[in-house]
Amino acid sequence: MQPMKDILKELRKSKKYSQEDMAAIVGLSKSAISMYERGERMPDNETLAKYASHFGVDYNFLHGYISDNCNEATRFCDRLKKALALRNMKASALAKKINVNRSYVSNWLAGKYNAKTDKQIEIAKILSVSPAWLAGHNVPMQEEKSSLKCQLTEEMIIYYRDGRTIIKRFSPEQIRAIHAFLEAMPGEPKEEEDKT
Repeated sequence: MQPMKDILKELRKSKKYSQEDMAAIVGLSKSAISMYERGERMPDNETLAKYASHFGVDYNFLHGYISDNCNEATRFCDRLKKALALRNMKASALAKKINVNRSYVSNWLAGKYNAKTDKQIEIAKILSVSPAWLAGHNVPMQEEKSSLKCQLTEEMIIYYRDGRTIIKRFSPEQIRAIHAFLEAMPGEPKEEEDKT
């Protein structure tokens, strides 16, 4: 079982966020994120919920647990085999894409051990599956299908487009203008009453 501090750090780095970026996303200070990643402090449930929601994982993943009694390496092995088959990708091609020796992938497929969390996240991205699903959790295999996702915070907008993360910082005036624009956008079309 991997410590939560390492999981939080690897999740952040997988999106190429700085600690300052992560702090803005979860609404805390950079020093709080740093303490979590050094294991000096544990995030509260609200913060864990923000991490889980943002990275598309569940609490068990953040705690390093598998949600049932299944052997962790076997579960990862089975999920990796299934994802490779669905994507029609060979183990050697995966090894090349994630820049590891083919023997690592062979050992993962044989169930000898799991890939580290950062590699699991990288593999999930390449195979277009949820990192939590690949790790063996009872979540949907694929993340939400959308070429553009957006998260608006008080200081920035985070875009997810085609597997890339783009962070744009705005002034408070710009954020207010964006909020006003979004509020003015028409919602679902309303059915008008029949006046006949």
